[in-house]
Amino acid sequence: GYVKVYNLSEQFYPKCGVEDPSFINNGSCNGWALYNTEACGFEGGDCQPVDGFPGCFVDDASLINDGQCGNNDPNPNTEACGWDGGDCDLYNSLDDCTVDYPSYINNGYCTGSPPYNTEA
Repeated sequence: GYVKVYNLSEQFYPKCGVEDPSFINNGSCNGWALYNTEACGFEGGDCQPVDGFPGCFVDDASLINDGQCGNNDPNPNTEACGWDGGDCDLYNSLDDCTVDYPSYINNGYCTGSPPYNTEA
């Protein structure tokens, strides 16, 4: 006879209709809207809801409001995540400042090179 092989994502999340189920429960919160839903188990448990911020899901909820801006995945510097629980307020107030690692801003260390060591 034949043995039917099931994809575990399909088995546990039958109403999760996504293109690539391998992103479900892969150990990383990708934050993609179609995957990060109740039907998909919030990426199979990869995305943690953040207390006090409905609609905010990240890899590690304990990093919200930890004193560092944007040190989570996906980046919590969003309205839904309260601008990383307030951690990104200074960075967001700097109109012309665009950097890859906002957690370097006001972290107590001087990186000594642009774009972090500029007036912007």
